[in-house]
Amino acid sequence: MTRVQYVVRKLAKVFVASLVGVAAVAVAQIPAGTVSAVGPSSLRITDLVRDDAAEQMSIYWSASGGAPTDIYVQMCNDSVTITNITNPLVVAYSGLCTQYTGGVTGWLNDPTTQPWSSQFLYLTAQNSDGFAQTNMTFRPRMLSRAMISGNTVQYSNGCVATLTVSGLPAWATGNDTSWSITFWGDENAVSGTGGTAGLVSIVNGVATVKGFLDLGAWGPTPPADFADGVVAASIDLSNVATNVGYSSLKSANFSCSSDPALQVSRGSAPVVQVTPSAQGFTANWSVASSGSHPIRRVWLTLFSGDAFLYLTGLAPTTADIEMYCVNPLDFNDLTLGGNFNPYCQSPAAGNYEVPAAFATSGTIVSSKVLDQNYQPLQLVNGRNYWVAFTVEYYSPSGSNMSAASSLSQIGPGALPTVTAVSPTSGSTAGGTAVTITGTNFTGVTAV
Repeated sequence: MTRVQYVVRKLAKVFVASLVGVAAVAVAQIPAGTVSAVGPSSLRITDLVRDDAAEQMSIYWSASGGAPTDIYVQMCNDSVTITNITNPLVVAYSGLCTQYTGGVTGWLNDPTTQPWSSQFLYLTAQNSDGFAQTNMTFRPRMLSRAMISGNTVQYSNGCVATLTVSGLPAWATGNDTSWSITFWGDENAVSGTGGTAGLVSIVNGVATVKGFLDLGAWGPTPPADFADGVVAASIDLSNVATNVGYSSLKSANFSCSSDPALQVSRGSAPVVQVTPSAQGFTANWSVASSGSHPIRRVWLTLFSGDAFLYLTGLAPTTADIEMYCVNPLDFNDLTLGGNFNPYCQSPAAGNYEVPAAFATSGTIVSSKVLDQNYQPLQLVNGRNYWVAFTVEYYSPSGSNMSAASSLSQIGPGALPTVTAVSPTSGSTAGGTAVTITGTNFTGVTAV
């Protein structure tokens, strides 16, 4: 058909050329139906809203080119043909994955279907002149499409992207919630690079999340998919306690490129206040300035003076921490590059990572920190410990670590309790001796 239409167009041009001055009449003489039509193109799924209770899904889509006359929805080798084209397309679960009783509902409820299980959901739009197809991963638990919010912010080695997503489970605001972002070369990419994400807020069930795309992670030459500045992103959400995860669709493409000419500067050392508790501590940290780049995480360096750890019992100094935990060249010289190893070389020090993406302050409870055996960190009551904090930034290697905080001594122990106060009243003039009875009053210096 294409060849015939090409011949007709050539004849039409010849006819017009032979009738100079009456070109409009000549164009009108071209038989109806000989003008080349256009098939659908650039088809993509822009969002998926699931209603598991009603056993149906609403598929939002967009396409360019010719308008489709039919759209096919396929999943689990079953397909549904839609001729009444709407946006969104409302598709019943019962028509797909029919090898399970109840279709998609049966697959979701099947005991072998795990949170990380997946099926491909295909969308094909066609008319008499062509077709276009796209697909997405359909998981048992899914968030809405990740939407780019505002402009990306460019840094020397990448970009910060802000995204919003809805469809959150009830536990999404809990302490055991973990967020991450996967960056893709574009919406059709099959592999991407992951990274931690910072939760900005959750308002009316919509989460705003930030993530950093580190284009410098591959060195001077990122993969081709990322080198042209076309990038998409998706959000992953997981419950640490139950290992239940949710994933979003990829966002629309956004532009990101690195600019080595941008200034790189280290942030300030964190200021920390540490309060001991039974078998642990609570630490409040903050930084006055994050330098040129946002914060990625906090490193907690814990020292012990116990003989079991081969120390003399003397407390380390802040200088010791710098010597153990950094390579002085990479740490101070922004031009040398190289990778910083955050693990201290001292056998008596443990280094623990605490995610703190895009924060400038935070509270760390030691029981929420996993030790090097991936168990909740527990200290020994009555033993002396020293702790320092170092902040890691999203900046290039050699400038991505702050100086260590001042060293804080911790003497964990059982919390004091008060069981009695006698007498319970006295003269307003003062001078009445008061006896306080309780437990764990070790080291009391004031009341």
